[in-house]
Amino acid sequence: MKKILGFTLLIAILNLFIISCSNDDNNSNNNLYTDTDTIPEVYEINVTSFTEVNPSSYIFRAPFTLSNSEHLLIYRQTNVTTSGNPVWELLPSTYADNYGTVSYNYDFSMEDFTIYVDGYKNIANLNPEYITNQWFRIVVLPGFFPSTQSTTPPVDYNDYNAVINYFHIDEAKTKLLK
Repeated sequence: MKKILGFTLLIAILNLFIISCSNDDNNSNNNLYTDTDTIPEVYEINVTSFTEVNPSSYIFRAPFTLSNSEHLLIYRQTNVTTSGNPVWELLPSTYADNYGTVSYNYDFSMEDFTIYVDGYKNIANLNPEYITNQWFRIVVLPGFFPSTQSTTPPVDYNDYNAVINYFHIDEAKTKLLK
C-alpha cells in the first residue's frame, strides 16, 4: 500500500511540474511595439521667440491634432555632442544661472499644444538664449501599450533615444512644424 501511495504522490508531483511549465518565454515579440491605429511620429519645431504673458512667463502655442488614443512628449534640445548629434531633454525641466531660474513645461489637448517658459522674477534679466531660437521635438505616441496591456510605458521617457528605438521611429521622417 505504501508503494502505491508513494508512486501516486510521485506521479502527481511530476504531473504538476509538467503541466505548469510553458515554452512561450522564447517569444521574440515580447519587447516589440505593435499597434494598429496609432503610428508613432516625431515633429520638430524651432521656436524663434516665445510670446510674453507677463514678465515671468512666456508661451508658445501651436495647432496640432491628436486622436483620443494618442498623447505626446516634448523634448528640448539642450546641447550638441562632439559628433554633431543633438542632445534632447524631456520637459518639464528647470535651469538656473546667476540671474534666476527658468522652467520649461508643456500641456496638450486634442487641438493644440503649449510650451511654457516660466522664470523666477523677470525672464528678461536671464540669458536670452532661454527664450530665443529653441529647438523642440514633439513625439506622438499611443496612449496604450498592447504588449503589456497597460498604460504604464515600457520604456524610459526621459531617454529620447530609447523612446525612438522602442517605437521604431525613423528619425529621417521627422516632420518640421512651422
